[in-house]
Amino acid sequence: MRFTRYLYEVEDVKCSLTMSILKSKLEETLFWVGELYYSELEREMWLFLYEIYYNFYYIFYSRLERTIQKMQKEASEISVFTVAKTLCKLSHATTHVFELEKLTKLDELDVNYIYKTSEKLNIGSKMLKSIKYHHIINIAYYIKKANKLDILSEMEAQISSYINVKLPNIDENLRKIILLSRISKSIYIKMVKSLKIVSKTISQVTREEINKQHEINKLDGSLYTMLERKRIYEIDDDIGLTIFERYIDNDEKQKNLWLNWEYFAYNVPIWKKRIEKYKGFPSEQQTIEFENDDIAEEFYQCYSFDPDEQSSKTNNKAIKIVKQLQYSDWIDIIKLKQ
Repeated sequence: MRFTRYLYEVEDVKCSLTMSILKSKLEETLFWVGELYYSELEREMWLFLYEIYYNFYYIFYSRLERTIQKMQKEASEISVFTVAKTLCKLSHATTHVFELEKLTKLDELDVNYIYKTSEKLNIGSKMLKSIKYHHIINIAYYIKKANKLDILSEMEAQISSYINVKLPNIDENLRKIILLSRISKSIYIKMVKSLKIVSKTISQVTREEINKQHEINKLDGSLYTMLERKRIYEIDDDIGLTIFERYIDNDEKQKNLWLNWEYFAYNVPIWKKRIEKYKGFPSEQQTIEFENDDIAEEFYQCYSFDPDEQSSKTNNKAIKIVKQLQYSDWIDIIKLKQ
């Protein structure tokens, strides 16, 4: 468990960011991106924006890939918020890649018996056969198996040649999702016979929008009311989807936030930097220890947000019971335009 600049749980922020983008809620999107970016989780945040792009938008907006890569290399605040705003403003989305990626994580996944009896075919050949006949379960099975056998790179070469696409080298952690996005697009085109080419228009973030995020990020006014004033949005109600892998124990989260938030915040760069500035260090008892009481007092005079003394309204923005959704209900909520 990790807490961000305003003591949201990191994974809650990521899931809420996904939902705000899919629901086209721009103000919330920019806020959640800011929660990650200003917590200095920049690399992790970029990887997550890529995952959202490949999971839901790549099939219709494959031309955006190079633009996002270019903006990531700029490594600027403007580029971060611009990419997030662009994703939020896109008018078409699909869950094909998202569903396939989640299938690759299932434990009880089995291939069609025909593939089992094709002993002469190696795993790569069986994968190509699966793509040819649009056998999604089998594709997921062989991707999972290739990962386990550490032969994914070998399979990548075969697949990219078969479907005639190039696989960009963006980040090692994105290899699987990039491959799945190519496979999904290839199958989608064959299934629908045609694919509408959508413009790759960039929705540039404005100076006013950036300035608003700067104001939210500024540690001004009373520390005691900081969370009340700066927690602008509550985590999304619709992140309790099993396929999101969100198994939320609110009691544990509440305990960690109220009793030893410093320890769990230490795992986020902005808080690690602040704590170490005052010579704080994590202990085996899941607390932060300081060299002496005077130094500890200096730290708390600067950064004590008193999460255990906030109103229910403020507390519930970070700690709340979310709806446990079935996948079909979740799809209805996000109302994807395809």
